[in-house]
Amino acid sequence: TLVVCLLGGALRPTSGADSTAPDLNPVTLKPAPVHPPIALVEQGQARAMIWNAAGGDAREIQRSIREATGAELPIGTGDITAPAIVVGDCELARQHGLDGATLPVEGFAIKTAPGLVFIVGNGQGLQWGCYEFCERFVGLRWYWPEDLGRSVPASADLAVPPVWLEDAPVFRRREMWPPVSNSWNGTGTPLLPLQTFLRHGNSWPVNLRVHQPD
Repeated sequence: TLVVCLLGGALRPTSGADSTAPDLNPVTLKPAPVHPPIALVEQGQARAMIWNAAGGDAREIQRSIREATGAELPIGTGDITAPAIVVGDCELARQHGLDGATLPVEGFAIKTAPGLVFIVGNGQGLQWGCYEFCERFVGLRWYWPEDLGRSVPASADLAVPPVWLEDAPVFRRREMWPPVSNSWNGTGTPLLPLQTFLRHGNSWPVNLRVHQPD
């Protein structure tokens, strides 16, 4: 028997995201830089781009912002032009003291600079950083598989305040099961996309192999 209680909507504002909402994962907050908020969308119009290095999930950021504001931020890999969300390691991120390789296993950091929002991570931590951004600054919550379970507060404007936060999973093995709703024959509703958004993962170096060798 599966019982799900959806209380999140009653606890959240009707429009816009609350980056301090109590249902967010706890993170380590560092001294925030001093600069104006970075406007990503104004009156339903895109004002920024998403610069995407290898890895991460820039398309989830793009999708969440579109669902919230109706504006689609373009994704590019060329020159970084502010304002921008910069996803992944790059020389500009390193100039601001961010390097995914120096973070803990699956760790990530989100840090702003004038006109820029940096998201870096160690391995799969970059993906967790993208999801953290969607939850904390766009307001996305995903409660149930497929689009039916997505909740994004509507707002014509989206800006990111000055921030510097870091996080990493406490447990390196966080596997959810089953990956589909009909586990007995491997069919039904795919659950893995939702489970991954909820930080399903396993970076532990030793794994148990069952039904071996047959």
